[in-house]
Amino acid sequence: MSKVPIQSSFKPEVYNFRSLKKHKTNDESKEEIPEIDRKIICFLRQLNYSTRKIGKLMGVGSSTVSKTWKRKEETGSVKDRKRTGRPRLLLSDDEKEVFDILSSKKGLSASELHFNYTVQKNKHISKETIRNVLRNNNYTSYIKPKKPLLSKDSKAERYKFAEEHLNWTANDWKKVVFSDESKFIRFGCNHRQFYWKHPGDPFQDEYVKGMKAFGGGGVMIWGCITSQGVGHLCCIESNIDSEAYRIILAKELFGTLLQYDLSVDDIIFQQDQAPAHRSGDTKDWLYYRNLEYFDWPPYSPDLNIIEDLWSIIKQRLEKLHEREPAETLDHLWDQVRRIWGMIDINIINNLYESMPERIAAVYKQKGGYICKKMLKESKKES
Repeated sequence: MSKVPIQSSFKPEVYNFRSLKKHKTNDESKEEIPEIDRKIICFLRQLNYSTRKIGKLMGVGSSTVSKTWKRKEETGSVKDRKRTGRPRLLLSDDEKEVFDILSSKKGLSASELHFNYTVQKNKHISKETIRNVLRNNNYTSYIKPKKPLLSKDSKAERYKFAEEHLNWTANDWKKVVFSDESKFIRFGCNHRQFYWKHPGDPFQDEYVKGMKAFGGGGVMIWGCITSQGVGHLCCIESNIDSEAYRIILAKELFGTLLQYDLSVDDIIFQQDQAPAHRSGDTKDWLYYRNLEYFDWPPYSPDLNIIEDLWSIIKQRLEKLHEREPAETLDHLWDQVRRIWGMIDINIINNLYESMPERIAAVYKQKGGYICKKMLKESKKES
C-alpha cells in the first residue's frame, strides 16, 4: 500500500510575509529581527521549508534563517538575549576626575559639577551622566538647609557654649523658656538648592545655603515655649526696639509664667542676640526682676528648639492655605494663633529631649553647622 504524504494545513501564502521589512542594526552585516518573526522562521523550518524559501518569504537572508534555527536547537528558545546596553561614556579614570572636583569643591550640585567637569576636562557629557556616576558610587542628593552665615568668631562662641553645657541633661534644659521671633507670609516660594555627597561624609559649611535674617512681607510674631507647653504669642506690628521688647516680656513672658504657675526662680530665659535683646536697658530690666537668662551664642537657631516649632507651624499653615488662603494679614495672624494653640505636648517634650544631642553635635563640629543626622548620631553615642 502506497504511503500518502502528510499535508500541512499551514499555507504561508495567506500571510503577507513579503511585506515584512528587514530589521537591521547599525552594522549592516548583521540582521536583527523581531521575536515573533523568529518564531515563524522556526515554525516553517519544522515544516521542512528550505532556508532559502523561508528567507525569501520573511524578507531576510538565508544565513539569518540558519542562525535562528541553530539557536533554537541549541538553547530551546528564540527570545531576545540580555543586552549589555550603551558603552560607558566615563571610564574609571574619568570618574576619578569627577570625584576629584567634588572633593576640592564641596557642596556642588550636579549641574555645577557638570559645568566644572566640562570646562576643566573639555569633555562633553550630559548632566544625567554625572548624576548616574554619583548614584552608582552611593552618593546621595541633599537639599541645602538655610542657615545664618557663621564667622570664625561665631563658631568659637558656639563651641564655648556647647562645652559649658555638654553635661546638661534633658531635665536641666526643661527649666529653660525658649523664645524667638519669626516671620509668616501670605505668599512666597522656597527655592531649594541641591548638593551631592557620600552619606558617610561629615556635614560641612559648604552643605548649607547661607541666608540673612528676615525680608519680605507678612507678619512678625514673638512667642515662647516651656516644657509644659506653648506660651504666649504676640504679633509685632513694627520694628521692635528695646522699649517695645520690654513691653512684650512684661506682658507675654510673665503671662506665660502665670499660665503655668511658674516663678522667675523656676526658669532660665533664652533669647537670641538681636539688638533689642542685648541692649543695656533690656539687660537691666531682666536683672532687676531677678530673671536669669543665657548669654546665648550668636547665629544659633539650630540650638533654639522653638525654631523647629516655627517650621512645624509653617508646614501646617501651608497645608491650611490650600483650602483656606489667608485673605488679609489679620486673617494670617488668626491662622497662626489657631495652629499654635493646637501644638501637642509630645512635640514639645521631644524638642526638649533633643537638646543634649544638639549641644553634643555643636561641640563635635567645634561650633560649626549641624544637621538632623548628627542629632541621631549623638543620641546613639550617648
